[in-house]
Amino acid sequence: MRLLVRALIALLVLGAAYGALNYLASERVEVVTLHTVDPAGLPTDTRIWIVDRDGAAFIRAREGSGWYARVRAAPNLELTRGERRARYTAVARPELRDDLNRLFRTKYGWGDAFISFTLGGRSDAVALELVPLRPSSLAP
Repeated sequence: MRLLVRALIALLVLGAAYGALNYLASERVEVVTLHTVDPAGLPTDTRIWIVDRDGAAFIRAREGSGWYARVRAAPNLELTRGERRARYTAVARPELRDDLNRLFRTKYGWGDAFISFTLGGRSDAVALELVPLRPSSLAP
């Protein structure tokens, strides 16, 4: 019985350590908030990473993610970066995937490596360019 209790405690400690490491990896560098609408019309916010390339902003998705399904259904979206909330349309740019993966790895460092490892890699990432719908920002 004592061995079982120790094993359970060890699992809880490992789980907590993994959760803390995952949070630290995800939140320690720039994180933006993607504002989408679910199929029922309810607003849904998702915190994601972003990189810049040649003056344009890019995000990346996994094919099975819920937020990516919402973006595919309605590619016009809002995104808050810092204090600025703006409207964009998401345009798939598959030819930039490898370059963007390198930019994400450079910007997010070990956090990107850790998250990529837990997700099984980024070779199937969907690169999305955020094309501004209008130049002015929206009120938060």
